[in-house]
Amino acid sequence: MAVILKKNFELTLSSELNRKLENAFDNLKNDVQNPLVISHLQSEDKEVDLYLVAKHPTADAYFGILETEFINKKEIAQLALENIIGLELKEIPMYPFSAKKYIENNIKAENSNMEKLFLEDKNFRENMIFIHYAKSENYIALKASDMLMNLGLSKGMDSILMAISRTQIVDNYSIDNSGKINFSFKSGFLGLPSYLNIIVLFPILAKHCFQPKNKEHLMEMIKNSENGQLLAFGQSLKEKTSQKKIDELVALMNKPESNPNIQENNIDVNNCDKNILALNSFAYENIFKKFITPEVLETFEKKSEKMTKNIEWQNNILSALANSSFDTKVLIRHQSLNDNGKRFMEEIAFQKNIYDYLNNMGLVNTGICPIIGNPIINEQYQYSIFGRIIYLSREGSEICENTRRTDSESIGVDYDSFKNQKTVSKQKAQWLTFATIVLSGLVSYFITSPSSFWSIIIFIVLFFILMRILTFINMAFLLPFFNRPKK
Repeated sequence: MAVILKKNFELTLSSELNRKLENAFDNLKNDVQNPLVISHLQSEDKEVDLYLVAKHPTADAYFGILETEFINKKEIAQLALENIIGLELKEIPMYPFSAKKYIENNIKAENSNMEKLFLEDKNFRENMIFIHYAKSENYIALKASDMLMNLGLSKGMDSILMAISRTQIVDNYSIDNSGKINFSFKSGFLGLPSYLNIIVLFPILAKHCFQPKNKEHLMEMIKNSENGQLLAFGQSLKEKTSQKKIDELVALMNKPESNPNIQENNIDVNNCDKNILALNSFAYENIFKKFITPEVLETFEKKSEKMTKNIEWQNNILSALANSSFDTKVLIRHQSLNDNGKRFMEEIAFQKNIYDYLNNMGLVNTGICPIIGNPIINEQYQYSIFGRIIYLSREGSEICENTRRTDSESIGVDYDSFKNQKTVSKQKAQWLTFATIVLSGLVSYFITSPSSFWSIIIFIVLFFILMRILTFINMAFLLPFFNRPKK
């Protein structure tokens, strides 16, 4: 009977896999805590999962993690062949993954590359962490616009984003006999009105309004949702949003990633909309949350501390200017931009009076990078305009460079070509200036042949006149000629 059972079980595993499991036995002995899971067996009703890591070379003993509704603790155990057969398991496709990560944090890279995407895609990872913090006690007040602008929703007074920001948070609602909806709204800090944001709205939209056929169908789905928050948002859409902008929301809700019942193995990792996935609460809870390990959070917390120092640099400047006669409206507007403080820093350097005032107080170059908030190791990297210098860290300088490149490409300008042309133009201007000085001096000398006091005075006057004339010629004709685009 035992022989027959063994053959029946081996039918569920290929001989190749058995060989791999046997070869993995030595690895298991060397690292009992963290072997590689190389096979996944599952019952037909999906109630039982067995993750195999190795097989004893000479005995009918398998090693793996058994999961059923009756087992509370994940652990690697030795499993006798006879105990496995009755489970009627079948091998399913999988990618190998770390047993330790799975036992401790429920992380496995199975049926998708989502874990790889999480680890390798910086923007995706930070969006996930943002959602994690937004849903936890460790909430950090990052800007929702980090993801909003990548959802395919355009800006404007008649936009979806504006409708969201004008909709108050609903506490309760009722419908009177005339069919009018009456809302009671939640109060925010100091009793002030509290308004909706995309993180609150999107999960509700995904739940009630997935795959509308058109904008009329979307509005009908909102009406039938019997959800007070959606009903209030629906009113904002009717009153303040153009039909074209509502079509954008229809397109957004028709993306597969908006599915409130999304499954990990249904995600096309390479083409998925990561921002929508980040906002989808079901996807977050069931797919992404397990990837946010304490180690990842620790790294992000350190980054957040740096960014706090960046904001502290700006706030110290605004506090100092508040006690002066300087107008800070532009700086306050720049502080709200999502550009790591680049425009704020540039404005400080551009305004000479403000720069000099702050620099005398020691608030400009403090040893902390105004872009990323980390210490400045040396003064190699800087932003300067008209001789007014603000020192940056290497990372901060790279962020500014990337921002300029993105801004240039958004208006159809090749940033690298523009930068190279600017460098070449500067070098040409330096050579022309040098040639102008030499030529002005030589011509003035041969005309005046200075030997007496008055002839020297005439030489100097003539030199400066020729300098002005030749400089005008350089600026008006020679530089544009040398810098003309090459065909």
